Amino acid sequence: MYASDTEITAFLHENPSGEQLWIIVRVNRFMLNYLIFGSQSGAKFEQKSLFSALNMLAGRFPELFYSNEPVIIQILHDFYENYYKAWLLLNFPRSIVELKQEDHLFYMDKIQQEILEDVDNKLSSDYYFDEKFSEEDLEKITFTWQFAEFSHVHHFRSSLSGLPFSLVRSKKNAELVGWALLDPSGYIRHHYVLPDHRQKGIGSAIEKDICKKCLKKNIAPYKTVEIDNPEAMEFSIKSKFWTRWFNNDGPVLVHFVKQVFRE
Repeated sequence: MYASDTEITAFLHENPSGEQLWIIVRVNRFMLNYLIFGSQSGAKFEQKSLFSALNMLAGRFPELFYSNEPVIIQILHDFYENYYKAWLLLNFPRSIVELKQEDHLFYMDKIQQEILEDVDNKLSSDYYFDEKFSEEDLEKITFTWQFAEFSHVHHFRSSLSGLPFSLVRSKKNAELVGWALLDPSGYIRHHYVLPDHRQKGIGSAIEKDICKKCLKKNIAPYKTVEIDNPEAMEFSIKSKFWTRWFNNDGPVLVHFVKQVFRE
């Protein structure tokens, strides 16, 4: 199970004190390259050791750090504020942040996964799930995405060919009316229902469907929800299937940063 257009490399940096930082590098032929910095919320890192690891990363992947092309970075708020910004200022002081999106992260614990597996997930009689997609579907999926560019059609084709997804059609005319995809990094993304078909339970059914498919492939479902999307946030908070990630200070904030590295 994979997206054939994506190459993923994972590194583990362990601080002298034992704190760990996972660094995921995702290089894609059709989309912006992607960096994920994963750590425990509130983790404390020894700066010299950490900065040395980040410098090695920049040397290992010059196409991300020295190309003047934007890179998408997924990073926890506290790591971003306490460490990443200082390293960036020291090594790439003229970097440009083109976009910063703030999200909360939701995951399914083992009990919630078991509850979902026992749910009989049905659509209303006017709709049905489909496992096949057309080029017309690909264009619709691509260009309803808020960050879409034409080359992304190729990426979504690869994702639909190798990763779990959910598609719903209208029985009236077989029109594709809703969908959700799995990002190559493992989280659910581009969960969308056409406006004329909302408030009919389609979005909820799609989410359950793709999560069930993930569980069958031993993928633990998780997603991020923008804090500026109160409707989706409220739905996720109230859902019996999702747990919001918290630490002692409240919900953990995840940044998605679109950035150009400049020395």
